[in-house]
Amino acid sequence: MPLDDLSISVNYTYTDGEEDDKDLSITPKDDISANITYTPGRFRISADIYYVGDRLAYDYKHKIDEYTRVDVSSSYLFSKYFSLFCRIENLFDEDYEAAAGYPAPGISAWGGVKLNFEAE
Repeated sequence: MPLDDLSISVNYTYTDGEEDDKDLSITPKDDISANITYTPGRFRISADIYYVGDRLAYDYKHKIDEYTRVDVSSSYLFSKYFSLFCRIENLFDEDYEAAAGYPAPGISAWGGVKLNFEAE
């Protein structure tokens, strides 16, 4: 069945914390991630979606903006020893900072060959 090859997961974290009577820096109140993976036979395609809410910078004076990032990946298993893969991170070239003053890279892509020599 096609749906047997589909998996979906969603994670949500709500953080409401303080340190020294101040809201936590660098820690968003809302953090959501989701994964959708479809694996028909030897082929696998996957999408990861991340939402990180706004949060205070280390200096407690600046806010770091919220962002949503999408990553996709795919692979094909030719045998238990050999597969090809590709991955694209930040698919929509979202401008964001994980920490104030440190912009994250734009869209990134790579691919390769995976060889498995594990003994059975």
